Amino acid sequence: MRCLVLSLSFVAAISSTALVAQAPKRPSSCFLFDPSGPEDVQAVFADCTQLIESGTLTGKALAQAYLRRIIANPHDNTRVIEDTTKVIEIDPQDGFAYWLRAAATWLQASIISPSGTQISSSSLIRET
Repeated sequence: MRCLVLSLSFVAAISSTALVAQAPKRPSSCFLFDPSGPEDVQAVFADCTQLIESGTLTGKALAQAYLRRIIANPHDNTRVIEDTTKVIEIDPQDGFAYWLRAAATWLQASIISPSGTQISSSSLIRET
């Protein structure tokens, strides 16, 4: 899980400039969110949700709002899968969304060990 969170932070930092350019006219913590900063991620999550549900965003800006909501809360795998599916519907060329969905699906899945014992895939991740 640590790797997923770190890679989300890296992508968010790289894409911050492009996201601000696509942001709606009013300042939004959803588009100005810096995952390395002290922002309240719950407020960012709520702001992104409000923007998504408002219907004011379309196209790539809407896809970016979904991605920013994932970055604000990457621990809810069900939400990550739902949001990345929406991003893929909006922008089928977004390879990062496919990668995020695959990672969340893997983390959510249960795996059967060779001995027949069911183990969680998250227990297979080693902290480094």
